[in-house]
Amino acid sequence: LHSEAVAKQAVAVIALAAALSVYSLGRLVFSPTVGLWAAAFFYTTPLVSWGSGTAYNDNAIAQFVTAAVVALLLWYRTQQRGWIVAAGLLAGGSIAIKLNAAYAAIAMGLVLLSISVTGRRQFQPIASFVILVCLTALPWYLLVYALTGNPVFPLMNGIFKSPYWEINNVLMNAGDFGVGTSPGAL
Repeated sequence: LHSEAVAKQAVAVIALAAALSVYSLGRLVFSPTVGLWAAAFFYTTPLVSWGSGTAYNDNAIAQFVTAAVVALLLWYRTQQRGWIVAAGLLAGGSIAIKLNAAYAAIAMGLVLLSISVTGRRQFQPIASFVILVCLTALPWYLLVYALTGNPVFPLMNGIFKSPYWEINNVLMNAGDFGVGTSPGAL
């Protein structure tokens, strides 16, 4: 195997791992039967099953975020520090893959804050989680910045002005395409 075949095979394995993570989450929260149904519904959604045969990274984000939620839930149930470490590393890894995963990490951080405020008032798990998320995600954005001059390349190029991408990104002008958004366009 060489070239894109390896990438596609790796993404197919990651999609299966994501389905296993969904199963684990369903089993932990509800029951093994619910976990099986959840994994089946997850894997048979068109975007997931189609993404299994491509080199896109969205299934990896789903796998990392779901595994982070499972680790966070296991930490809540057992209070074992290793689970909060795993949750932070996985959430940081998902942000390193794609910046949109920060929404999930922020939500997990808010859940941790809520648990700390309403319960034992221990803020050490929140600090551990946030520090690990940052330590895991930050090196990837520093590397991209070093290589391109823009940490979120090619996004926000009007601010960072990378020489590798046009300042006026004509590829992002979605408003110039389509049938319109007015009621008459329906």
